[in-house]
Amino acid sequence: MTSSPLPGTSPRAALIIYCVLPFSRRLNVTTAYEYWGKSYNLGIRLLGRLSFLLIELARMGVILYLPQPSEVSHSSLVSMPSCRILR
Repeated sequence: MTSSPLPGTSPRAALIIYCVLPFSRRLNVTTAYEYWGKSYNLGIRLLGRLSFLLIELARMGVILYLPQPSEVSHSSLVSMPSCRILR
């Protein structure tokens, strides 16, 4: 386990505090999309937004169609559909 220069923070947080934040403050940007727009062009910025949107929609689709733990049969011999009884 590596130690962090700041007590109580992870090494990842220290990297962000000492490297990413000063870099973004110097460029006066607050988001990655804003940085891409300033560094490259509007097309790259829109491509980044579109790819993020498509990835998030795909992720939400996978999450919605995953079976619930109560609906998964733990027996490999008998596979029966789950039945819920409401009282």
